[in-house]
Amino acid sequence: MEIINLCYNYVYMHSPKVDICHLFPDSASSPEESLQLIENLVDQLSIIAEELQRQEKLRKPIPDILFHATPSLWIPNILQGGLIASTLPGEDHPVVCLSDSEEFAVEVASLTQQRMGKIALIEVDTAYLFPSKIINYLSEADDILGTPTVEEVRYAGDIPKYALTLK
Repeated sequence: MEIINLCYNYVYMHSPKVDICHLFPDSASSPEESLQLIENLVDQLSIIAEELQRQEKLRKPIPDILFHATPSLWIPNILQGGLIASTLPGEDHPVVCLSDSEEFAVEVASLTQQRMGKIALIEVDTAYLFPSKIINYLSEADDILGTPTVEEVRYAGDIPKYALTLK
């Protein structure tokens, strides 16, 4: 019960608007009830994490949609498990490559995945991304002519399947 109380205190301190008191009765009467309490806590923490992601996005605006292009043979796995960050040549940590331009995403994938077949395009809903994990996105950058610069975006983390839409 001590672990549950610690979790409750953490959640309460970090998200006071979420009412999760109903998850913590004075004591669990069985191991099954304890397990159910923990499962409920995990569900509530997931909901809170999603809300914190949305709040963080409001503090640091990024485009509503970014794009990821990949060989179409990988689409079933991606739609089932999300986009998994991997370490690319020249990178020191795992990332997912995204772009604010459909054309740029497809062009990069076509060049880097030449022998992998047809390229598929995935929209990524940035409401589910942490802005602090977005590397090298310059939303205010302009080129010499004053038009927005197309940026390749690196995301330092996995992207959940519910943030993805096959285009």
